[in-house]
Parts: sequence; C-alpha cells; structure tokens
Amino acid sequence: MAGDPTSSIPIAVFQLLYSPPPHYTLLLLLLQAAVPKYMQLRLEPASSTLLAALGGAASQKLHVVNTLVGQKPLVMRLRVNYSKGGQPVAQQLEVNNFPVGL
Repeated sequence: MAGDPTSSIPIAVFQLLYSPPPHYTLLLLLLQAAVPKYMQLRLEPASSTLLAALGGAASQKLHVVNTLVGQKPLVMRLRVNYSKGGQPVAQQLEVNNFPVGL
C-alpha cells in the first residue's frame, strides 16, 4: 500500500516443523503465539492437527514484523497444545535470542 510506513520494514517468516515422538500420535495440535504491541504477527494454519506416530509431520508459518527493528529486539511467546495418549498437554516458551536486525 502506498504511504504505508511498514512497507519497507522486513518481514521475518518462520517455518515451524512438527514431528511426534516415535511411539506417540499427537492429536489436536494448536500453536498460539504472542508478540509485544510494537510487532505484528500473522500465524498461518498448521498443515495438519494430527501427527501420526512413526513418520507423521506437519508444518506452519509465522510472519512477524518488528516495527521497531533496530530499536527493540524480536521476541515472542509460543504455546503448543496437543493431546498425547488421551491426555491434554500444553507447553510454553519465550524466544528472545533472534539475530539482531529482525
């Protein structure tokens, strides 16, 4: 869009690859991501919400724009929810060790 101040800011695209442990099928895979207010985030749907044991896989893309690139670092909080053996599992982590300039 002409005149859009974010049009010259680089977009970081992350390709996430999921694969289950060898002897477990994971169901209802859901990734949630959060970034600070000075960032923009677009999360594409996962290619599958079922990861079959022994070879199952899925992928998902995250698009992140740091509108304060060079002033504030890229950080995000990720939460993955799934069911393993009929039991719900939630794992959360904060990622803040991205290369400078993203």
